[in-house]
Amino acid sequence: MQAENDAAFEESMRMVGKFALGVVALVGITAAAASAASSGSSFGSTPNPSSGGDTSDRAYIIVDLLHTAINTNKKIICNYFEWGADKKKIYKHGRRDYHFSPYGLIWNNDRYYAVGWSDSHGKIITLRVDRIAAPKLTDTPAEPRPQGFDMTYYADTVINMYDGPVRDVTLHCENPMMKHVIDRFGEGIKTKILDTEHFAAYVSVPASPTFFAWVFTFSGSIKITDPEDVAGSYRDMLQAALV
Repeated sequence: MQAENDAAFEESMRMVGKFALGVVALVGITAAAASAASSGSSFGSTPNPSSGGDTSDRAYIIVDLLHTAINTNKKIICNYFEWGADKKKIYKHGRRDYHFSPYGLIWNNDRYYAVGWSDSHGKIITLRVDRIAAPKLTDTPAEPRPQGFDMTYYADTVINMYDGPVRDVTLHCENPMMKHVIDRFGEGIKTKILDTEHFAAYVSVPASPTFFAWVFTFSGSIKITDPEDVAGSYRDMLQAALV
């Protein structure tokens, strides 16, 4: 039955055609901008159809469904998958349905991301739109946003640094690095002057390989000094890359 539903869903999307693609894209982008403006959600840059990102009929139809769910404050039900080494879809959690309350959509690095509450995870998660399968809009009211949830902060930390355990990290930085630190974490970041050439920055970020890669970009001008286990994980990643 699930396979038949997937097949029917894919066929309906193919029938939409290029004309509907353009219409849905325009509506989706406009609705996203309006939603972001009214709710404080981050939306990122405007999708570029020539960029090779989520510009398929399928992606735009799912985006449109997600906007409907956001605007009507409803949950969706969907499956979620990754790709195996054989280029076949591997459905997460044995293809168990995700009951998902979307709060906003973010366009980042040529990809759409849906941010919202997952009932099965019991927390806010991020789903890449191009990996959502068989989504269905429900009549069930969405879960309210947790108190204090900040979509902009979430986008800057979890989306840009990818998901992982959020840790309080101290960075030892050379003075010219301040512009890069502010670009990444915002003007409200806590900092402290250490000497005439260095400052410390105190950030809360997912301790993930993507964060480590950002630190590595500055060739030692930014160093992780605390906590030791995060610094050690960074050193281990660098060592593994040399082997």
